[in-house]
Amino acid sequence: MSAPIAFYVQPREDDPTRGHLILQCSHSSSGECHFGLWGRPAVDITWQWNGSIDKPTISPSINCKGGCGRHFTITDGTVR
Repeated sequence: MSAPIAFYVQPREDDPTRGHLILQCSHSSSGECHFGLWGRPAVDITWQWNGSIDKPTISPSINCKGGCGRHFTITDGTVR
């Protein structure tokens, strides 16, 4: 079984409808992988976010190709 996935959402100060999902990733040189979030339908390399910091829902699923290789979803703050 793999280790639990640790993450947090960091909204942008200038536009709280946008931000980053920051995933702790042991395979990344910085120890983190960043995914752009937007409170609107996903476009290009941006994931749709429900706007919640405490219980985020992110879509589509996250596939950490450049890091740990894990593929998962986040719904209401729970990794599945």
